[in-house]
Amino acid sequence: MGLSEKVSRSLYAHGIFLASQVVTATDNELRNAGVPAAKITKVRNASAEAAAAELQKPVTSKDPAAKGKKASEDEVVIKKVNRFRREAKKIGKKLPELYIEELARESETKKLTKKEIQKLADDYTELNEKEIKISKIMEKKDLYLPQGISRAIASKSLKHELKDKQIEQVIDGTIVQYNQNRVDATEAVGVIAAQSIGEPGTQMTMRTFHYAGVAEMNVTLGLPRLIEVVDARRIPKTPIMEVYLEPAISNNEKKALEIASRIESKSVSQLADINTDITNLRVLIEPNTKILKRRGISMDDLAERIKKRGRLKSKITIEKGVIILEEDEVSFKKLYIIEDKVSHLKVDGIGNIQRAIVRKEGNEYVIFTEGSDLKAILEEEGVDPTRTSTNSLHEIAEVLGIEAARIAIQVELHKTLSEQGLSVDHRHNMLVSDVMTNTGSIQAIGRHGISGAKVSVLARAAFEITSTHLLQAGLTGESDILTGVAENIIVGQPVHLGTGAVSAIYKPKKKAKGGK
Repeated sequence: MGLSEKVSRSLYAHGIFLASQVVTATDNELRNAGVPAAKITKVRNASAEAAAAELQKPVTSKDPAAKGKKASEDEVVIKKVNRFRREAKKIGKKLPELYIEELARESETKKLTKKEIQKLADDYTELNEKEIKISKIMEKKDLYLPQGISRAIASKSLKHELKDKQIEQVIDGTIVQYNQNRVDATEAVGVIAAQSIGEPGTQMTMRTFHYAGVAEMNVTLGLPRLIEVVDARRIPKTPIMEVYLEPAISNNEKKALEIASRIESKSVSQLADINTDITNLRVLIEPNTKILKRRGISMDDLAERIKKRGRLKSKITIEKGVIILEEDEVSFKKLYIIEDKVSHLKVDGIGNIQRAIVRKEGNEYVIFTEGSDLKAILEEEGVDPTRTSTNSLHEIAEVLGIEAARIAIQVELHKTLSEQGLSVDHRHNMLVSDVMTNTGSIQAIGRHGISGAKVSVLARAAFEITSTHLLQAGLTGESDILTGVAENIIVGQPVHLGTGAVSAIYKPKKKAKGGK
């Protein structure tokens, strides 16, 4: 994009990694990051062109520690469809796509037999037929209802065995309620959403809790987690994953423990005894052959990984089952530094997964991890990619796309608030997630994101660092056309929303001659 290495490094230091982030960054942020004022427009235009291509690029994994049979970076990992999903898709092939996916998900989650899948498919077929009937009634009346509401009417009419005339009455009543509950034009939905989430937020706890049933694992909940989500933190304070297993092995404890052991990162000190040979000034690594055999690592593999992962210039030799590290010019201090570095070196498992714990949830085993690497976990054999999740929003966006991140933000907001016993309408959470992701990347709700990107000078000044915003606007000659809520309140004008958006003018009729 025509930037020097110094400016590129500065952008990276200010948290601007992608072309799409350059597009959404404010002029002040780009100036602070070292982009010359004269080049800002040129850089932004070049970034806009690069952003479209950038969003399509596949993202590489977060450098998991090498494993015996790990797929290469260029190799695409293809997983076989489990038999429950395959059977469900075969039986329900005549159903709409929405119902096929529901049927498949329920079949693999509950491990249904062929007979049970067929019964469920018949129920969905009946529901779909009733839904089509309701759609035809609405077409005749030239009315519209969302698919979710049409489905709810179809489900209730089947349950209560309603006749066509009764269904029409239900539809008429639903249309009235639907229109009454729609948001009015010029309604200040953003302000209402902010109030609806902000007020319950004042009642939230500030503590970090132990994970339910796992005393040794902490998880951020309450207000700190809410702040993490809306601030779009790249790395959560306590990154965790819930790893679900394929239906065929999900109730097998031995398999679950095996996968947990495989994904948990292991350092050299966990696989071998490390000693310092003071006499000959060298480091001796004595691997535990039983552990190496269980994890499928040979002595040569371990030696190679130590050299590669540690980026060591030492000479490595293997003598009688002992790996020896030797340096040409070495002191006692350097020897101890090498020993310490090697002992903490991650050489097996997935680098970011510090711990993995297996717990039984209902009738299946689930793996909870401390640390997160979604891409590497989804590539693991035996892991169910449809249900496995992480609390790292940026990882979800990078691996599964921005739509998945949008849904994840909704889910995290709802889960965080409901865990504290607070009830907030899901639509407010949906609005927040839409605003945070509508540019194609996750933006924080703060001065480095959405609030900082506002056109209005007074709105930015009202949010944070007032004097800086006003001074910068004065120096650059910015103007404010006063279209939003905050800026109009500051200058004492009526806000152009709700009743303030309507201008009513009364023109009295002229009196007729001789009339009263």
